[in-house]
Amino acid sequence: MLDEVKAWGLKPETVTGDSWYAAKETMNTLKDKGFRGLFAPHRKFGSETPPF
Repeated sequence: MLDEVKAWGLKPETVTGDSWYAAKETMNTLKDKGFRGLFAPHRKFGSETPPF
């Protein structure tokens, strides 16, 4: 997907995502392709915890 985005002519600097995707292999791939990663930590779901 990252290669496809670059093929479109876009030049994003940062990729965002959930911490679920913040594996070492993913982070190394981002670095190798010239991207930075910004991942949200420990999101909680449920009716007892407000989202903010």
